[in-house]
Amino acid sequence: MRSSLSLLLVVALLALLCASSVVDARKPHGRHHSHASRRAPASGKKPFVPTPSAAAAADPVDWYKTHWCGAEPEYLSDSKCIKAFPSVHNRSWVSPVRVSRVPTAADGWAQDTGSFADVKVDSTALAEYTSDGANVCVILIKRPVSGGVYFKYLCGRGDEDTHQAVQPWSSTKIYAAANAGGHIREVCPQSGLVSATEGEHGATPLGDLVSIITSYDSTQSYTSNGLSFYMHDLGGRYRLLGLVQKWFGPLAVNLSLGGNYGMPAPPDLGFDLHQPQAPTCHVVNDTQHINLNALSVLAHVDILRRLTLSFDLPISSRFPNMQVADQRTIMYGAEESLLFPGLQWGGMTTSLDVYVQSGLPMDEVEQRSRGQWRIFSKMGAGWDPEAQVGDVLTATYATLPVLDADGLPLVDQGVEFLVVGRSSVPQDSTLVKTDAILQKAVASIAKAIYEGQIA
Repeated sequence: MRSSLSLLLVVALLALLCASSVVDARKPHGRHHSHASRRAPASGKKPFVPTPSAAAAADPVDWYKTHWCGAEPEYLSDSKCIKAFPSVHNRSWVSPVRVSRVPTAADGWAQDTGSFADVKVDSTALAEYTSDGANVCVILIKRPVSGGVYFKYLCGRGDEDTHQAVQPWSSTKIYAAANAGGHIREVCPQSGLVSATEGEHGATPLGDLVSIITSYDSTQSYTSNGLSFYMHDLGGRYRLLGLVQKWFGPLAVNLSLGGNYGMPAPPDLGFDLHQPQAPTCHVVNDTQHINLNALSVLAHVDILRRLTLSFDLPISSRFPNMQVADQRTIMYGAEESLLFPGLQWGGMTTSLDVYVQSGLPMDEVEQRSRGQWRIFSKMGAGWDPEAQVGDVLTATYATLPVLDADGLPLVDQGVEFLVVGRSSVPQDSTLVKTDAILQKAVASIAKAIYEGQIA
């Protein structure tokens, strides 16, 4: 727990950052470690690309508990460092949860047709869980043993709140990374987010930058906000905005993505990307500007689906040109980390929010899944100085299978779902009340899904 002095520091920091169009409401950890800068190689010298032996040179470090968790508020930043990680690490993991019967339209289930206009949403199904003011949408997922993937959309606050566009803060940074991966592949098919860029640490994997974006690491002289700006520079802001307009059609009139996150890109990072045994890829820096980000919780959870389940969907529903390796980089971080030697659980696995985990019996989840469960997320939060309102969000994908002694899935057991939740409280600049409201809603929904009460 942080002292009362630390809490005063976060309030002061929020006040300082609020001058930006978007604020990242993260309290400093007070754990910044100095890092001797190593400048990029001189022009004309072939850059070093990290290799497994180089990345594994240092002893593994529990980066999450040593450097990242422990700040306030409790569930937004995992102040008690309760976050669990699966015991089995496998970047090639795919959801093993299966059901015996094909879900029916009469029960609200449907496959992705490639058109969001076909999606049916029960906008009050979660009302009993959102009575304290949180706005939450869930997508339940079922995979019949006969094949295919089916979805069921549930929200809690009625049609108006379900479709209301709001500031999503930093919870959308993962979409900037997905767009960057797709655009890099569009320019150089062999590159993508598995590439390395040049910066003050030398050749730096883009996957390490994704892990900084999600973990808010402060040990490498970069910031989550600044690196998200850099992802927009690589991906193209209007390219991302165009995807939102394409996917949601007439419903996109009040939606927007491509806005920055309150800090400029680090000046040391370049736009020549490197891969072993591949030519250097040059990406043109996007210098365009979009004023804001605005998503409804419904649109947000659907975009999360398009990222985390991309290769289960029709091509028209995916982030264009993003490849499996790019998706895994967003979800796990760099396969061979340079900045965080030994790190396995990076990317979206190491986001600091624990809203879903706080509602689940994680020891039981680990045992029943034989260590092969997954929870990927990205949180966001901020203080709006004009409206005098504190906002907190989570965007989470969870797969909680039940496996037998041979590691095979037990059919009709286990659950898979996506959830986006937001709470907003006037005059709550510390975000403590906002955090508690969102935790109560999301944790209770996760628990109900896990126990089969929401199905």
